[in-house]
Amino acid sequence: ILLGGTNLPQRLALRLVERCLPPMRSNTIPSSIPNLNIGRRQGGMKHTNWTLLFAFVLSVSLASQTVAATNEEAFAAYKAGNYEQALKIWRPLAEQGDAVAQLRLSVMYAKGEGVPKDDAESLKWGQLAAENGNVTAQLIMGARYNEGRGVPKDASEAVKWFEKAANKGAAYGQFNLGLIYAGNSGVPQDKVQSFKWFTLAAAIFPVSSKERDQAIYNANQVAAKMTPAEIAEAQRLAKEWKPE
Repeated sequence: ILLGGTNLPQRLALRLVERCLPPMRSNTIPSSIPNLNIGRRQGGMKHTNWTLLFAFVLSVSLASQTVAATNEEAFAAYKAGNYEQALKIWRPLAEQGDAVAQLRLSVMYAKGEGVPKDDAESLKWGQLAAENGNVTAQLIMGARYNEGRGVPKDASEAVKWFEKAANKGAAYGQFNLGLIYAGNSGVPQDKVQSFKWFTLAAAIFPVSSKERDQAIYNANQVAAKMTPAEIAEAQRLAKEWKPE
């Protein structure tokens, strides 16, 4: 990459990313990024898309069961295709403010499972789940506003929801903040924030995953347009960052 008018070898560019990594509190998050032989690539940044993100967050939202027996029973009914029984359990919980149940209702309305497919209802329950702190729902809301899916396209709202998820350690939220702050997204460009979020995402995505590769690649793309002072500031912010 180019940094301050100097060509840096790819391996040195990766070490710039490595030095940004903060100590993480979760033992599931790596504390460093090993050198990856990803080579020099041409073209713009690597993006996720709505379909991939939505598939990911749905798989996460439906993979983990809650401690409450009622949610476990509803989950079992859902997995068995008994949507009517799942709805009987989740709807009252959702109406009482249970964020997990709210997200499950949002998913069912989005997919037309046991109810008519209804994006407005999906949005309503998804937003309630996001407001009640569900990270998966926050990612979905960020993606909705980022791409104008069922809501007016609004980069500032996308940043708000992605930041809520990113600050809890959600790599997809961090990755998308990196893209947004890189420029041409409807919010002022901020290369320092972009590099910081790509670096943090690279630390959390699984080793050897395509997403981690993309995050490192994008961090290097941003670094190519940064001054040494800007990189130093991004490193400081990344090292000081702690998940909420």
